[in-house]
Amino acid sequence: GKWCTKLVFVLDDKLTLPRALTDELNSHRGNVEFLYLSGIEFVQSSTERNIWSKVHRMWHYIYLHHLHDAEWFLKIDDDSFFSAISFHGFAQYFNPDNASYYIGHTLMHEWERRNIIFNAGACYALSRGVLRRLGAEILSLATFQNDTQRNDDVYYPLPEGVVDESKKRLKWEWRNYCVGNRKYAQEDPTMGICLRSIGINPINTLDRAYRQRFHIFRPNDMATIKWEDSWFWRYKDKR
Repeated sequence: GKWCTKLVFVLDDKLTLPRALTDELNSHRGNVEFLYLSGIEFVQSSTERNIWSKVHRMWHYIYLHHLHDAEWFLKIDDDSFFSAISFHGFAQYFNPDNASYYIGHTLMHEWERRNIIFNAGACYALSRGVLRRLGAEILSLATFQNDTQRNDDVYYPLPEGVVDESKKRLKWEWRNYCVGNRKYAQEDPTMGICLRSIGINPINTLDRAYRQRFHIFRPNDMATIKWEDSWFWRYKDKR
């Protein structure tokens, strides 16, 4: 993180880090900040993935308090490897105030079923222009923060004679709305849905040999993973 202008760790307010750890992290460049989010309605657990509730609040905070502190803003998981130097080399050709640059490893497996594409949540970047529009046109709206019409999943009725509630089929199109308060909303697809609703889609980040610049697996896994009809490979260039 020493090559970044600011490093923000985003935590649930139920977790408190020892002061010695925060002091140690800031002892080198003093660029570390800890954001403790309160009021997260849907808590993340090993069985319930409610990351979107945390992430959209994070982006709203960054929009309000750090929009003018940097040109590029990255969401990076704590188990991801990120090279700021490599990213600088790649991003130097883009205007950070252009509201088109949503950069990462693009997944397209939901394209045919739900007509959405998005960047994997392990590591993706937003230009300052994109964050400016996202914050002003979506995250700051009361209708996004509390859409009472679409805050629960909707299912098709059970077939006649079936009583097992676990057999209900989810209306996936219901999850194609950009809202902030839906339980179990998937973080990275919902980010793609929200950005697309204001005309922003992932850009092509392949190099000239059609290789990925952003990866969601470890390097040794990428070398051994087999090509198959799965969520990871679907619609990817076979070259």
